[in-house]
Amino acid sequence: MNTPAHLLINLAVLSSRRIDSGRLHSYGLAILLGALLPDVFMFIFYGYEKFILGTHEQEIWRIKYFLPFWQNIFDLFNSIPLIAVAFLIGLYRKSLFLQALTLSMLFHCLLDFPLHNDDAHRHFFPLSDWRFISPFSYWDSSHYGQYFLFIEVFLSFIAGLYLLVTHNVRWVKAISCLLLCIYVGFGIFAYYVWGF
Repeated sequence: MNTPAHLLINLAVLSSRRIDSGRLHSYGLAILLGALLPDVFMFIFYGYEKFILGTHEQEIWRIKYFLPFWQNIFDLFNSIPLIAVAFLIGLYRKSLFLQALTLSMLFHCLLDFPLHNDDAHRHFFPLSDWRFISPFSYWDSSHYGQYFLFIEVFLSFIAGLYLLVTHNVRWVKAISCLLLCIYVGFGIFAYYVWGF
């Protein structure tokens, strides 16, 4: 899934209206960070390759993305065993922030798991180099990406509307509106740059 979709869906699924507004602020921030962390180094990688080195789009995604250095960094933050260890540390230390952050990271990985084909992560790194090569892709039309894109768009807008309607906390509504705008902007960028 695209990162803005992870942010919206994770916040909608993992936040709760029963949490008081003070704790929701910290918990919601942890959910958003957890939804972002598995992808954050891809943004750093892309920015470095595109804007600093001036690498062509096709070379970025067909060659540079698959270099072992970058793959190790990407997979470190998509590693279910490492996320589980961090969650257990959060339980031991009674840190709700760390628990929420790692649950959100895990949810991100579970949503990604069935939607990556040749760009699949090693979700059990460093214990294993195995990758689940799904017959489906969230972006590649040769693996039904056009259908999953519609599903992703639908779920993202439902998640955003759910957050707007069900939460009375202003920052949740503001973040929901901002994420919906980012999602639309990201979609426009993807269409013009990557030809989605």
